[in-house]
Amino acid sequence: MPTNLFDRFLPEKLHASRFKILKVGGGLLTPFVELQKKNNIIDNPYITRESFLATIVHEFAHIYWQQHKLWWYSNKKENINFLQTAKQLYEAKKLRKTIYLPLDPGLSELYAFCAEYTASEIFWKSHKHNLDIFIKKRLERLIKEEQTKDLDREDSVIAPSRYPHDFAFVFGKIILSNYPKTWSIILTKRCIV
Repeated sequence: MPTNLFDRFLPEKLHASRFKILKVGGGLLTPFVELQKKNNIIDNPYITRESFLATIVHEFAHIYWQQHKLWWYSNKKENINFLQTAKQLYEAKKLRKTIYLPLDPGLSELYAFCAEYTASEIFWKSHKHNLDIFIKKRLERLIKEEQTKDLDREDSVIAPSRYPHDFAFVFGKIILSNYPKTWSIILTKRCIV
């Protein structure tokens, strides 16, 4: 049974789990731009042909990051080994085991933003300029909002699980500024402990 509304239009063999067969979806240029314009977002950077093309890069970047399966334990053989190691440690056996910790799924949005922004710097300078204007104004509002928050009781405005795009805007720019050539490698590495 198709899991997505549009899956019914795909061949039967592509009706697999979203983890098994990664898919990109989205609208065509004109409906995309018209929908973005209807959103009435001040300084919306996604109302041009360039922004549509940048969004395609963004969506493919999600798929690229997801294929690394960094946010969950996806290798059964490794998982069983981790379980057996833990059992042996509880049995007081002395072992040393390197592990990796899953990464927050919000990093997918961070990776996709970095890909879109990098591509825009090269191919779609107008979109990058519009994105910069939009994000700077967004950051001004976020700074004011964060100043009023009680972080002992509420999530930060940059919590990746609650505000993935804002998280990506903030940390994407910092990462791209510090690691302009290696950001993609950094964001697709496992956290080894």
